[in-house]
Amino acid sequence: IKTWKEVEYPVAWGFIERCMARVNDPGYIRNPWGRIRRAPFLLRGQRDAGAERNFANFPIQSTVSDSVQIAMEMMQRWRVEKGLHFEIQNQIHDAVMLHVPKDEIEETKYMFHQTLGNIHIPLKGTDYEHAGGPDYFTLGVDIDVYERWGKKI
Repeated sequence: IKTWKEVEYPVAWGFIERCMARVNDPGYIRNPWGRIRRAPFLLRGQRDAGAERNFANFPIQSTVSDSVQIAMEMMQRWRVEKGLHFEIQNQIHDAVMLHVPKDEIEETKYMFHQTLGNIHIPLKGTDYEHAGGPDYFTLGVDIDVYERWGKKI
């Protein structure tokens, strides 16, 4: 862990520590889309390790989840506009499962890259902005296609 913190990812660890510190001051944390998580009430100087872990995790998990929700709305519009027949089956955190007719797989894969892969997650003017950094970032898209459970195409 020491190597991870000090050598491999010191900037990431600094970010995580700043997120954890927000449990006490200001007592809430906001993701780039504006979703807020509030800390439990603590007396001055009191620590809550569970709340700190939640605050360390919240920016990453909630940002990806909110971004996927935005992408799913875009996917629905794309489906209607292009006359595609996929069905959204499930969404968990950063994963979306679709049921897609075989002859629409390539167009649906393209749609994923054009929707989820092109959402500009804001950094400028948020708690995640840093000097010299970009105004936004985008998520990568990994796609696996299965004919049925356990049988990858």
